[in-house]
Amino acid sequence: MISSRNVAVIITAYNRPEMLRESLELLLAYERPLAQVIVRDNSPESSHVCQDLPVTYIWDGRNLGVAGALNDVLPLVASELILVLDDDTLLPEDALEKMLAQTSDADVVTIPTPGYRCPPGLFPWSPTVFRRSVFDRYGLPMSELFFTLDDWEFGHRINKLGGEVRHVAVNLPRHVAGRTWPGRAYFGARNATFLLSRRIVWSWPMFAFFARLVRSAAVSPSAELRGACRRGIWAGLRGRVNEAPEYLPLQADRP
Repeated sequence: MISSRNVAVIITAYNRPEMLRESLELLLAYERPLAQVIVRDNSPESSHVCQDLPVTYIWDGRNLGVAGALNDVLPLVASELILVLDDDTLLPEDALEKMLAQTSDADVVTIPTPGYRCPPGLFPWSPTVFRRSVFDRYGLPMSELFFTLDDWEFGHRINKLGGEVRHVAVNLPRHVAGRTWPGRAYFGARNATFLLSRRIVWSWPMFAFFARLVRSAAVSPSAELRGACRRGIWAGLRGRVNEAPEYLPLQADRP
């Protein structure tokens, strides 16, 4: 079995310092130490958490989203296996070992989050183990999507090019499945519209996801959610995925 000593961890953080502290305390207590732990922060609120801890902490004033943060720190990673975590994920060592046991014949191994609609062959960003060679063979995730569906796009690309994505059934002590809030609805609608309209991702799961957002744009009881979905669809049709996202400030209020 591959030891956790061969694994580098990249944690993408945003404004949840106490959750990040708990996640780091668990990782750093592993019996078989991890090769490297990198925290790529997308906000400055968690800097004090990483003081005096054996981790590499990066905050350079930019919120890059998950894919952008991952792309930003990949050059710092020397290990062949990379574990990607959100700051809200608690991953016990035995759960990681079950994931590592599958990496001998899979490019990507993930634990789908309860309540997160993750079709076969796709994955959420966290917790997921990648072979370092995945990024050389299949390219980098689309950082311009910023938030939501960047993981689905990357999984779709890996599958389309012949890669192997494997799901492992493990109950984790904590991983928050985010509910729909205006920022999530905006980015989801924008990115789904963009990916489908340009046939970057042309699949039934993406159509189903888009259909739910279209319904929300039409009949959601929340005027704020209806407006966010409509603005997102219009932005996606116009290809506005590389501009400063108008709903970025709402990330501070995410659940």
